[in-house]
Amino acid sequence: MSEVRRERWNTRLGFILAAVGSAVGLGNIWRFPYLTAEYGGAAFVVVYIFMLFLIGMPVMVAEFILGRSAKKSPVQALSQPGENNWSGLGYLFVLTGLGILSYYSVIAGWALRYSLESLRGYLLNVSPGDYFAEIHSGFDALLYHFVFIAITTGIVLGGVKKGIERAVKILIPLLVALIIGLGIWAFFQAGAYEGYSFYLQPDLEAMFETYTLNLFGMSVSFPFLALGLLGAAGGQTFFTLSLGMGAMITYASYLPGNDDLMKKTIIVSFYDVGIALLSGLMIFPIIFSFGLESEIAESPLGTLFMAIPEAFSQVENPYWGGFLSFVFFFCLLLAALTSAVSLLEVVTSSLMDELNMKRQPAAAAGGFACLLAGVPAALSLGWLDVADQIAGSFLLLLGGFFLAIYVGWLMKGTLDELTHGLEWNLVVAPWHFLIRYIVPVALLALLTNFVWDFSLQLWEWLGGL
Repeated sequence: MSEVRRERWNTRLGFILAAVGSAVGLGNIWRFPYLTAEYGGAAFVVVYIFMLFLIGMPVMVAEFILGRSAKKSPVQALSQPGENNWSGLGYLFVLTGLGILSYYSVIAGWALRYSLESLRGYLLNVSPGDYFAEIHSGFDALLYHFVFIAITTGIVLGGVKKGIERAVKILIPLLVALIIGLGIWAFFQAGAYEGYSFYLQPDLEAMFETYTLNLFGMSVSFPFLALGLLGAAGGQTFFTLSLGMGAMITYASYLPGNDDLMKKTIIVSFYDVGIALLSGLMIFPIIFSFGLESEIAESPLGTLFMAIPEAFSQVENPYWGGFLSFVFFFCLLLAALTSAVSLLEVVTSSLMDELNMKRQPAAAAGGFACLLAGVPAALSLGWLDVADQIAGSFLLLLGGFFLAIYVGWLMKGTLDELTHGLEWNLVVAPWHFLIRYIVPVALLALLTNFVWDFSLQLWEWLGGL
């Protein structure tokens, strides 16, 4: 059987928009607002941006380097003969992407349903809490999960140029335009100032905790960034930039060899942060204008699927409220779709490389695997929450940690690959230092913190049995 020829992006803009689409997803519109609310408003935003520069962007550069140099999907990119065969890490990336998509598609299915129900006005005439409790799991959740996966598979079936690139050139500009439009409307609401204040003024008490060390019989107390805040910001950085799941490796494998990888990292990160910040400027004025602060703080899912419908139901003109609700959940759907495409592409590309399959059967097989993997999350909200913690946080950080070790210490020709097409050679040494020393230590600390927190949650759960 002859080897399947590697596809390429048609334009550089196509790659940028696809990478932005992968990065911009539910992490920007769903997770970012509720983490911001949980960790002190702007305090979280400041630490998130710090973690983005410290670990997020260096790891993205590493993924770009690995993908472009190998011109393969994650498994084969890491399958070097001899001592440097790290194919297990490639399989971890594929498993992580599949794990995230398994529950991601269920949430996207909710967004699809909420969009349709908003259009016909039904959503604003029911109790948001009761309605969400009714639809978040069961047969209906399974059905919309299937529909969303079918749409995602349809795009991936089209290939890199005619499927993914063509789709993102429409979806990303539309998403940004709709978010800006909703943000302008939110600006003129009565509680907008309170929302902006919460979002943009850091709560220093939330940023720092006091720690005590006992040294030689003496107690020394000192303030330091809260570990919970650092862990949440680090996990959000990986989730929202699509790192540690093989997506950026796969997309970079379709690049030519002379593109400036550092510049592309900066552009993708800038757009990702920009859309996340715009989402906050859209959501928090709405939440505060309609007095729903407690709902966003108490429930992650309540941020979107209970608080937002409640807000739009209070709009004086019900038709206008229904339209605004549709626009919001359609934004959520678009963001989820562009990210889901990248996750399914990881699975599809891996099947094409590993089994020498053509795109159509590989995409269909990947889509079917995602259908099956998402069934537990569609039937149980508890399963969805655990999957988000494990695949959406722990496995991302774990993959990023080992990737930093591999690219920083073991991969041959790392710096040569980075300098191909690079305009700013001064950034090479700082990046190399970060990926070798700072990133592994930071990720190991975040992993340790996650395991500790998760162990406490598990112990508390077991104690309740």
